[in-house]
Amino acid sequence: MSRIVLDSDGLIKLAKSGALNMALEHFDCIISQEVFSEVVIEGKARGFDDAYMVEGTIKTGKLKIKIYEQDERANNLLMNATGLGHGEISSLHLFYSTRAKAIITDDQKFIKFLESEQLPVIVPASLIHKLQQLKKIDKEQALSSLQKIKTLIKNDTFEKIERKIK
Repeated sequence: MSRIVLDSDGLIKLAKSGALNMALEHFDCIISQEVFSEVVIEGKARGFDDAYMVEGTIKTGKLKIKIYEQDERANNLLMNATGLGHGEISSLHLFYSTRAKAIITDDQKFIKFLESEQLPVIVPASLIHKLQQLKKIDKEQALSSLQKIKTLIKNDTFEKIERKIK
């Protein structure tokens, strides 16, 4: 089972799409304590329903909070990075310290940073498509999940993934 790190943006969009549980069944999904705080603690304080759903996946052990070690590679890359928050920074450290396969995010600054460093990044819409390719969800489920986050993702990403699913 491939290990993937989810940052706050990626986690929230997968939760809103309804595809998070399928992702958790197929991948070893992990988050940092900082991401947990942003999504669950702050989310519950602000009354966001997805915060309770994410908390439920943690309580059942499907989604794991991992403690990471400061990674020298991450520190070196971050020396020149600007505009990244605690969730993104901790996700990068977690990626390296756990030898994950990819980072799931839809944060545009983080995506550009990861791509500039040639690190594996997957947007939530592409993960939905991957779940369909792996036959974990069918075409209708994939399109429904994608539709649920249409207003939250870039229009060109939505259209590209929608074409791939169809």
